[in-house]
Amino acid sequence: MASSSNETSSSSAQRGAAQDSRAQGSLSVGSASQGKISHSSDGYSIRFERPLKHPVEKVWAAISDPLLMALWLAPAQIELKIGGHFQLEFSHAPSVARGKIIELDTFRVLAYTWKETGSTTSLVRWELTPSPEGCLLVLTHSQLPEDVPSFAAGWHTHLDLLTEVVNGTRHDFTWEEQWWKSKLPLYEG
Repeated sequence: MASSSNETSSSSAQRGAAQDSRAQGSLSVGSASQGKISHSSDGYSIRFERPLKHPVEKVWAAISDPLLMALWLAPAQIELKIGGHFQLEFSHAPSVARGKIIELDTFRVLAYTWKETGSTTSLVRWELTPSPEGCLLVLTHSQLPEDVPSFAAGWHTHLDLLTEVVNGTRHDFTWEEQWWKSKLPLYEG
């Protein structure tokens, strides 16, 4: 990933985003889980760091097993090998993302190209690092065109759903447009 030349990040208080209660069926917005947007000659990048209270193996399964990915991201097809094909079918968008796995180190790194219909190819990279409390998940989506706020709000929402999957509190996929919309102001402007 290219080095950052202009990094922006803002807290939910600065953006005036309110925290939604889980009782109302929405995900909370908070600066602790907020991604950082940067820009370089390769385009825009979004980086999220999420400390999770689960072992690397459990989180790895959530980001690489199609059955678990369908609970927080989208129905997936993935050949878990270098050069393996990757596909997600977002029914709520609707959109299809396709790519190939370009880096694989089981329980540590999973990276693949990402191309949605009508867009340029970008890169998605997952990193897992063990910690005393569980693990640190780092997601970087790089080489993005200008629609960065939309991608950032989408990843923010999907990572909240992933957290629910590894916590054992999400057992099927649902998507509420208000979740994404509540996070979009964090990344605009």
